[in-house]
Amino acid sequence: MKTMFFLLLFYTVSASAAFLSVDLINDPDLPVANLYSSGPGDPAPANLSSSTDAIWGQYSLRVQGGTLANGGGTLGGMVKSMPTLIAGKRYSFMYWAKALTTPFSEYFSFQSGGGDTNNMCHGIPVIQEWREYSYTVVLDVAKPVFYTWANLPGAVLLIDNIRVYEVSNDTPLGLSVNTIPEPGTIVFFFMGFLAYITFRLFARQ
Repeated sequence: MKTMFFLLLFYTVSASAAFLSVDLINDPDLPVANLYSSGPGDPAPANLSSSTDAIWGQYSLRVQGGTLANGGGTLGGMVKSMPTLIAGKRYSFMYWAKALTTPFSEYFSFQSGGGDTNNMCHGIPVIQEWREYSYTVVLDVAKPVFYTWANLPGAVLLIDNIRVYEVSNDTPLGLSVNTIPEPGTIVFFFMGFLAYITFRLFARQ
């Protein structure tokens, strides 16, 4: 079992963001997601499993892309539900990711399942070490799910600690990338932890 020291060392929220709410997606351990299949007849189809190589908790989600494109023109990956968001508000979509194969590009598409995307869509370069990615937008339109897939056949992605926060108007827009946090950023862990505990206590009343 991982110690509290591990949690303090490896958990971070971006120091540039002043959060207005607790996580709207809360996947501190193994993210719950559905398979986004690759093409029919794929000899090495897309698949999901768990991994003990995790940045938070005991498990991360292992997402392996297929080798044949599906009807959407992708190699498959994962699909996951989004919480209800509000157009016009500023949100940060945050997660930790790592490549287990040759580095590749990973794409995140927020939609209704028919390619009707919003401005939270983005791509990232994934390398063979854990990094935290944060993508911030003033949301144009809410969408109920997001899909993610790699541009490399057979690419393997680990993803962990997926979160969506409503953030303040001074949070910079666009993509930011963090590695293991500096010791000073640990204070943001305590802020987020206390906010989460407070939210849970009030939710039970």
